[in-house]
Amino acid sequence: MKAVITASKNGKEKSKEVEFSTRYSEVEWVDVKIDKNKKKIDTTLRVNLKDGGEEGLECSSSLSGMRDETRWLETCPWEKISQEAINYFKKSPIKNRTRNWEELKNMALEGINTYWSRTDKKTFYKGTDIHGEKWEILVNAVQDDKGMVAPKIIYFTNKENTTFNRSHNWELHRELYYKTGYTFYSDWKSYNKNTIVYLTKGWFYTDSKDSDLDFKETAAHEIGHQLLLTYGGRSYSYTHKSTSEPTWIQQYPLPGTKYPKGNEEIDLMKYADEQVPMDYHDRVVLSKEDSLSIVWLSKIEILSLLFFLSLLLSCSTKNSESEREIVDYYSGIVLDKNNGVILENVSVKCSLNNKVIKSVLTDKNGYFKISDSSLNILTIQKPRKLIFSKSGYSSDTINSAQLIPQYRQNKNPNINYFIYKIPDTIYLQKVDKPK
Repeated sequence: MKAVITASKNGKEKSKEVEFSTRYSEVEWVDVKIDKNKKKIDTTLRVNLKDGGEEGLECSSSLSGMRDETRWLETCPWEKISQEAINYFKKSPIKNRTRNWEELKNMALEGINTYWSRTDKKTFYKGTDIHGEKWEILVNAVQDDKGMVAPKIIYFTNKENTTFNRSHNWELHRELYYKTGYTFYSDWKSYNKNTIVYLTKGWFYTDSKDSDLDFKETAAHEIGHQLLLTYGGRSYSYTHKSTSEPTWIQQYPLPGTKYPKGNEEIDLMKYADEQVPMDYHDRVVLSKEDSLSIVWLSKIEILSLLFFLSLLLSCSTKNSESEREIVDYYSGIVLDKNNGVILENVSVKCSLNNKVIKSVLTDKNGYFKISDSSLNILTIQKPRKLIFSKSGYSSDTINSAQLIPQYRQNKNPNINYFIYKIPDTIYLQKVDKPK
């Protein structure tokens, strides 16, 4: 086989055509099969996840009182949850695990499969371009005690969120947290006084659906650090590919780093210094270069591979949401995704528990506003669905409140859309007419 290798350095590109042959060699934690006819790469990734137990469910006993009045007093973590939080979320604290080790292990593996696989859907049907050809890269992660070193999984609830119980996967310390139910933010007094966390005195409730989604994506990201470390080195992994501070303690994005716009992929392993896009989970995926590094790590021996690699290698999340003014109505602007043209008469429905509360149409400026007597600056922060539809365009449904991936959180645990004085913008995709 032949390949054209192109590399750039100091703004200059250089190409070289080389011949190479392949020979499969068994390795410790990854196997790769390449189907040249179907243009598909199948990867089996063996991962050594561990059970880290749980935090926030164990009660403790201590002696209380003096002399004859001494007695054993039991205290439990959930007793610290504020009444304001209980009243707002109307949820009871978790006192027994809602997900066992086996379920969490399977969810972590599913997260790797979802966010490491460069499927047609995940790449918006662009695939992975390899020398002008469209390829699909599929990853199947399995548990193996002799597999890739990976974090221990910890079930976490009823406790304070700190830097040290944030999911991480570094050489000396590896922990992957499944956070659910009530968790506490000790810096709540520094929050905007109209946010949920401030009004509930630091306590925030995450339901199992959001916890599952967050955990799967976080697992894919954290386990991805071992991939980056193995083929790119410590700095490449620690700095999230040059987008964050260079230590594992201060994990803040570098100023000015941005998420790609439109239908462009979001790199699973990079940070960004701006608000998480509302379609984040649809667009986030392991990058092309990181995916192809798995092929190299599989030890498929390629003649001139060292030459290829030498060319290749030469070449706290801030959240402005807390500073935006919250209003007691939903509002936004709807535009055409292809050309940015204002879309008039778009139907916008507000739904809660699959029941439409109110429906409006966008005006001549593409603007909509949904107000209701049940909405105020507190209740509007609860999750609802906004459904956008217009003839000739693909409908879109946006959750008005979404959980920020835990490794990208800095202040608020969730992010809201369409509830601010300065309205958010959504783009609808025009449907191609049948030929």
